[in-house]
Amino acid sequence: MATTAVSTNPAWQIRFWIKVSAGLLVMALALLYVLNNWRVGFSNEAMQSVGAGWFLVHLEPDYSPAIGTYAVFHVGNGLQGFRPGTLFVKLVVGGPGALIHVGVNKTTVNGKVVAGSLDSLSALHLSPNQVVRTFIVPRNAYFVVGTRPYSYDSRYWGTVPVGAFVGKAYLL
Repeated sequence: MATTAVSTNPAWQIRFWIKVSAGLLVMALALLYVLNNWRVGFSNEAMQSVGAGWFLVHLEPDYSPAIGTYAVFHVGNGLQGFRPGTLFVKLVVGGPGALIHVGVNKTTVNGKVVAGSLDSLSALHLSPNQVVRTFIVPRNAYFVVGTRPYSYDSRYWGTVPVGAFVGKAYLL
């Protein structure tokens, strides 16, 4: 019967533990990067705005969203029913210079329909006169919408300043 010999050479053991330690260090650094720069989350607001699902959120310093992407941003002061700093996930549909028309039955950006009717007016105790308007998105701001009825979005509270964005969201 052949037996396997375990090396008792101290140099071999030192190299082995150096490799194991280096591997663990690389894995720990990778985990720290992921935990600091990515989040997986789900919120009631997100479910109501863009549908049921989980999001993978990539947090990026100085993030500037692209039109057609889901973006994550902090809510500012005065947004009815939400604490300042609450994170929202919305679809970015209009950037600086875009012509926005918020109507009772549809919302357009540069003539393209991006959202349906203002379903949340009664729930928010608002009249159409308070939200129906036409305007141009100012510099350093974006117009965002949810993709479901009753989404609480830029149609009701206006544009989001670029400094409020903290990253990009991916639907899982």
